[in-house]
Amino acid sequence: MLRYALSRIGQTAGLLLGIAAVTFTLLYLVPADPAAQVAGRSATHEQLESVRHEMGLDRSVIVQFGDYLLHLAEGDFGRSYVQRSPVSTLLLSRLPATLILLAGAIFAELVIGLSAGIIAATSRGAAVDRAVMIFAFIGVSTPRFVMGILLLYTFAVELNWFPVGGYGGISHLVLPALTIGVLGGGWYSRMMRSSMVEVLHLDYIRTARAKGAGEWRVVMIHALRNAFLPILAMIGIDMGQFVSGSVVVEAVYGWPGVGQLMWQSIQEIDIPVIMAITLIAAVAIMLSNLAVDMIAPLVDPRIKLK
Repeated sequence: MLRYALSRIGQTAGLLLGIAAVTFTLLYLVPADPAAQVAGRSATHEQLESVRHEMGLDRSVIVQFGDYLLHLAEGDFGRSYVQRSPVSTLLLSRLPATLILLAGAIFAELVIGLSAGIIAATSRGAAVDRAVMIFAFIGVSTPRFVMGILLLYTFAVELNWFPVGGYGGISHLVLPALTIGVLGGGWYSRMMRSSMVEVLHLDYIRTARAKGAGEWRVVMIHALRNAFLPILAMIGIDMGQFVSGSVVVEAVYGWPGVGQLMWQSIQEIDIPVIMAITLIAAVAIMLSNLAVDMIAPLVDPRIKLK
């Protein structure tokens, strides 16, 4: 397992280098002048050239990328062109809110998706099964900003059960987490139903029933463990969708996380912040997939790491 983990970490380092190169090149092609952002609108041509020289923008893109990698190796993401603060400081101030939203969203997705999928699988062909599949279809088809606005209007404006937005206690977390959870729960419920239906027809399930095991024990103890493996793999993939989805959800609810910072940085073309968030998101996705791959053999010993 240690050898496998080291191999995957090496592959991750190579992928991150490629992602950094592609992102840096694309941002370099954006028709924006970072020197003008730093110097201000009233700067003269001479001042712009001086700032451009100090920032190293008068050098080739390859040299600039090399300098960026050297600073990155030291943990230096640079300084924000707009907020004039170290990027690492900005990220650390926003990261706790995003991690809280991530935990709440995954919890909501699993609770909604697993329970709906199990109910649908054990009621296959019945009205409940069809209702769950309709819910899943609506969940996977609805854009996040539409779901966010609907939940916000219904539960915050009309019913006044939750705050309209902002960041604070559990009450502030419920609607943003549910917005992601309902949409992600649709995918999980479809996956869980399919996996559970397949597992419930295996020989060892029939054996458990023949021995007199109750239906609850058959489903929740015997079947769920094997049916959960595709869900476990999907959680790692879901990290990528969370990174993109959190940008919209945090903007809708005014949640002060990394997603909101990314949205602001894109609008202002704040290149150091965009680069840093892109790389951190890539690391999060790769590490989550690695963690899932490491956990899978513990759930099912038949799985071997290669």
